[in-house]
Order: sequence, then C-alpha cells, then structure tokens
Amino acid sequence: MDWGVIVLVQVAVILLMRVITDIYFRGSKISFFFHPLGMAFLILAVIIGASRLALGAGVAWKDRVYQNISNIR
Repeated sequence: MDWGVIVLVQVAVILLMRVITDIYFRGSKISFFFHPLGMAFLILAVIIGASRLALGAGVAWKDRVYQNISNIR
C-alpha cells in the first residue's frame, strides 16, 4: 500500500473523530474546518520554540529577552 494512501486514511479518521466529538458535545460546526489550521499553528509554535531553545536565543516577552543565564525557563 502506498504511504500517501495511509496518510490520507489517517487524516480522514482524525477529522471523522473531530466531527463525532463536535456532534456529541454539540460543538460549533465550523470548528471542524479550523481544526487543521489550529494543529498547524501548534506544530509551528513547537518548531519555533525548539529552534530558539537549540540556538540559545532565549525567551522574548514584553520587549525583553531572557537568556539562559537568568535561570528563567
């Protein structure tokens, strides 16, 4: 079986589970459409955070940058 087909089946199962959950809990119907976008933002945030940690860029908050030497994590 081709890997592309396997991935598409997995995505379809995830979206189906999301629809079933929305129906059961009477959630918003539009949240089904935005679920992939939310997951993409989550993955992007993890990638950015991991790259900042790997590069030693520190944590930026309120126009301040906290480096590792400040012991803030």
